[in-house]
Amino acid sequence: MKTYFKLFRAPNLLIIIVLEYLLKTAVFEKLLSVEGIAYPINQIWFGLFVVSTVFVAIAGYIVNDIADVEIDKINRPDRALSSGVISISQAKSLQWFFEIAAIILGFSVAYHIGQPSLVNIHILLIFLLRTYAKKLKCKGLIGNITVAISTATVPAWVWIYSIFALQTSLPNTSFDFSFINLITLFYIGFAFIFTLIREIVKDLEDLKGDKECNCNTLAVSLPLQKVKNWVIVLNAIAIQGILVFIWLLFNRLPEVEIIAKGETLFAANFISIAIVILIHIIPKTIKANSSLDFHKIGNTLKIVMVAGIAQMLFLLM
Repeated sequence: MKTYFKLFRAPNLLIIIVLEYLLKTAVFEKLLSVEGIAYPINQIWFGLFVVSTVFVAIAGYIVNDIADVEIDKINRPDRALSSGVISISQAKSLQWFFEIAAIILGFSVAYHIGQPSLVNIHILLIFLLRTYAKKLKCKGLIGNITVAISTATVPAWVWIYSIFALQTSLPNTSFDFSFINLITLFYIGFAFIFTLIREIVKDLEDLKGDKECNCNTLAVSLPLQKVKNWVIVLNAIAIQGILVFIWLLFNRLPEVEIIAKGETLFAANFISIAIVILIHIIPKTIKANSSLDFHKIGNTLKIVMVAGIAQMLFLLM
């Protein structure tokens, strides 16, 4: 069982589940309830939706590990496929199972809310993850951006399904979605930029295996200092993005009053932790030279992502 938990990246799946449920409860349900509007997808159907997105993620991790077997024999020899604990044929069977199950569940939920075409998001993301693993992974920055887009799809998925479900159940609603849109767009951008940074750092960590297997990642194709400059610049962009979001939260949108400025202040203070950690990462990146150094930076970035998600808990107070 532990082997499958590692293959499926259980901690990452937990982050997906928590993020999707927090967007539903802390953002959509809380803001809609102010206008007396019920969230349009009930608990059972939303649960099935979450399961479908988790299945897409699992399939993506499996197809990536299948493509990375030779590289992982050098970089991560303890992984299920590179160590031979799970065979390639078993992994492919699991991949197909989760892809088909994800599409069936995604279509069921999309059909239930009156928008069956939304299942195309599942299909497109499955195709994107397959294409990344087989063709784009070793294409430098293009591969990193592809992973960042797929991660940013997680909050976007909840947003799209929720908005379309509301339009179906309340076609004439006058509800102003601008505040919901701001928060969701922040999380889409947050997921994109931090995943992009982390993927580049991961390339630096995996440099040895990628180079030996002729995988032309950004870290392989550019000098170390230039790749570190990418990480530093993207960190600076992320910090600026967070500051702009906090400013918009308090100065541009009267809807803040709806969820109480005190609660929002706690959330903003908590998300400011991400800024402190990001600033801390910059000198660490400048000094980093070994695979272990970049591994530590990657783990720190995970903490930033968790902190960013956890701040939504304050909106539930």
